[in-house]
This record gives sequence, structure tokens and C-alpha cells, in this order.
Amino acid sequence: MLGTTYRYLANPSCIPLLEAQRIKDAESLERLSGQGESVSCSSTSEVWRQAWGEEVVYLKRRLYVPPSWRYFGRASRSFCEWRNYEALGRLGCRCPELVCLGEKRSSGQLCWSILVTLEVRHSQNLLQRFQKEQSGAGREQCLSILREVGRTVRLLHQRHFVLRDGKLRNILIAENDEGSSLYFIDCPRGGYRHFFRAAAIRRDLARLGRDVLKTCSQGDWSALLEGYGSIRPEE
Repeated sequence: MLGTTYRYLANPSCIPLLEAQRIKDAESLERLSGQGESVSCSSTSEVWRQAWGEEVVYLKRRLYVPPSWRYFGRASRSFCEWRNYEALGRLGCRCPELVCLGEKRSSGQLCWSILVTLEVRHSQNLLQRFQKEQSGAGREQCLSILREVGRTVRLLHQRHFVLRDGKLRNILIAENDEGSSLYFIDCPRGGYRHFFRAAAIRRDLARLGRDVLKTCSQGDWSALLEGYGSIRPEE
């Protein structure tokens, strides 16, 4: 654990894309931080939207100054998010396609971590969508979307997976001529729960409910619960 160490993971299907950007390890990945359009920023993280040839990616860097002991011997949030996207995909839930991940540690302390995903084309998050459409035909479509959110969350819970960050802004809807699809994003705190699962599920629903009711009505929340309850318990 002494000295400087790096971790680098790459999606095999994205190797040509990474090679075109001359990315071969965590250090070459970190050099792309700060480029492109900054789309969100907090005290420890920033996300940039970047064009890599014909593809558009989101590069999320979490920076710790000074290096953090919090993740000594523990997985970083970026790695947890990578692992959760893989798990959600296996459970049949759509997520952005993973591109690569990089980390740097100094004597076990986390200096930074970076996660890169492909953009979900023709998408917007549900918070943006619902703020625009709260009446008429748009409202009926919103209710239908919330029922689908409820069904998806129920299926995840049946498979012992909780989100912990279930918020409207963390769910995308992608639309094209063939229809619409939901994508779950930003889930570093989620994961499988094999113990105290009932309490974790209740907290998951409570968080989601508080977020929905900030923007939507009680009727909208009821539509989500209707979708959640429409999935029969597994035997």
C-alpha cells in the first residue's frame, strides 16, 4: 500500500474509442479532466461532457485534496458506481454504457477517481421532463412514466438491489421513433442488500417519495406506487 498506485479498467468494446483518444492507463485518462463542457460541479466532483470523435461521453472526476483516508482499504465511489452499473445491467435495467475507470492512490489514500460513460442519446432526466409537462396530455404521459419507474424499482427490490440515490434527476428517459426507455444513472451508494433488506427497501421508497413530492403531486406519487404494486411477489 506504500507509494503511488493506479487502477485502470476499460470496457473491451470501447478499446478502439480509447485508443483513438490515446488513453491506455489511468494517468493518460486523468489528462482529459477539465476538457469539454462542465455540466455539474460539487466540492469533491465535477462532470464534463466531451466529444470523442463521433461519440459523446461524460467524464466524472472525484478529486480529494488532501488525499482521503476515508477510502483506505475500501472501494472508491467511482468503482462502486462501475460495479453497480454492471449489476443493474445483469438485472435487466438500462444504464449508460461504461467506457473506462481510473484511480490514483498515495500510500492507500485516494487522490482521485474518474468514471467515463457514453452519453445516452436523445435523453433528459425525469426532473427536467416533469417540470415541463404538468398538464394535459403531457401529464398523462408523466403518470405512465412514473408507473414504469415503480415497476422497475420493484423488480430491483425483488432481486435484493436497492438504489439509495433514487431521485428523478438520476433517471433518464430516452425517446425515439420506436418509443421510450428508462436509464438509471449516478448510483455509487446502491447495491445488493442481503441483510436488513426490508428496512433498506423502506428507506429506498421513502427517499424516492420525498424527491417525487418535491416536484410532483400526491397523485403522481400514487401512480409510481401503483406501478410498484403491479409486480407480483416472486415465489
